[in-house]
Amino acid sequence: MKSNIISSTSRTASVSPADMPRILTSHAQSPGAKPVLFLGLPGSSKTEQMHAWAAANGYKVFSFMAPHYTPQDLKGFGVPDREAQVMRFLPSAELPFGPGNYADHPESGGLKPLLFIDEITNASIQVFNMCLQLVNERRIGDNKLFDDVFVVAAGNTSAMKSGSNKLTASVADRFAIYSVAPESNAIIDFFTEQNANPWVIAYLRAYAATGEGGMWTTDLASWNGEEPLDSARSMFKLAALLTQQYGTDDRAMLSDRLFPVLCAGNIGAVAGTKFSEFVRMSVEAGNIEDMIANAETCALPESPSVKWGVAARCVSYATKNEDLFTKCVTLCRRLTPASMKPADGGITAFEVFLLKASAKSHKVFGFKAWHELTDRSRAVMTAASSTPAPAAKKATKAAKSATV
Repeated sequence: MKSNIISSTSRTASVSPADMPRILTSHAQSPGAKPVLFLGLPGSSKTEQMHAWAAANGYKVFSFMAPHYTPQDLKGFGVPDREAQVMRFLPSAELPFGPGNYADHPESGGLKPLLFIDEITNASIQVFNMCLQLVNERRIGDNKLFDDVFVVAAGNTSAMKSGSNKLTASVADRFAIYSVAPESNAIIDFFTEQNANPWVIAYLRAYAATGEGGMWTTDLASWNGEEPLDSARSMFKLAALLTQQYGTDDRAMLSDRLFPVLCAGNIGAVAGTKFSEFVRMSVEAGNIEDMIANAETCALPESPSVKWGVAARCVSYATKNEDLFTKCVTLCRRLTPASMKPADGGITAFEVFLLKASAKSHKVFGFKAWHELTDRSRAVMTAASSTPAPAAKKATKAAKSATV
């Protein structure tokens, strides 16, 4: 999925959200390594990925949103030491300050400590400097971090319309900086692992397969500063909202006049309309599991847009096992009107869509049926390359009309 912000000329290491766990593990296992700083678009799932990794690897996360803190919050509560004639500062319980290793203290519960400084590039200059003291000296004033604290930070760049400050050379040199690109497939996999709402996952899979992308369709250069963004964070929060409000009752969801409003309120008017219409036309198609189980005989919708919705929903099932993949291929082939099917038994437009979309999951590479469909697709491409230009244009036009 293309980003409107991240430039191909960026000199930071560009990574997918799927790479974040490996990067975190590498740094966590190397005590002498630089602290990690993930930079990326707002809502590109940096925070969610970090918390998921921490939970899976036995860490207790001490997290603070840097822009929400004052210098006094971080320095602690001042208490005069009359005997020594100095001011002592009681450390904040929200930060992992203490002697020795945190894991050795009873309150740790056997967990390792991770200090996560979120939106560090949006902090005030005073708080930002105190965060740097935490990173560089592992202390604020006389309050020192536990020896075993793993420090991770996240933020945005000044080009992302997020009010971020540019890093100075001396600051950048103290972090290992990774630019997190909002890559659709990695985010879809994360949503799947987190058991996010299946409609959101189906929607993202469908648009990822078309190459259009189901997230970050807003051009930040012309963004009005008021409309919600269809970021990964927004999609994840919408998924949680829909599951809590409607559960698995799709009819109740569609009959609720506020359903499209909730979608627009979370991911913006354009993306919200696309998503609610995707759900509507998919539900109109009927029970997708029954259609796949009876792929050769089930009734088919007549509306081209609803047919597209059926094909899109097939993707999630086609990647589960080879039997389901074969049935989904049969169903997708039947979706194409007889008048538009290749006379020579060639691959149809809906089959091409299923082939491309399912290839996002490496599991299908072990399916014999997937390779057979791939071979049919290659045969069509080979034939097309040797077809005279006028005939090739006519065939292309016919294929496109099958998906409209």
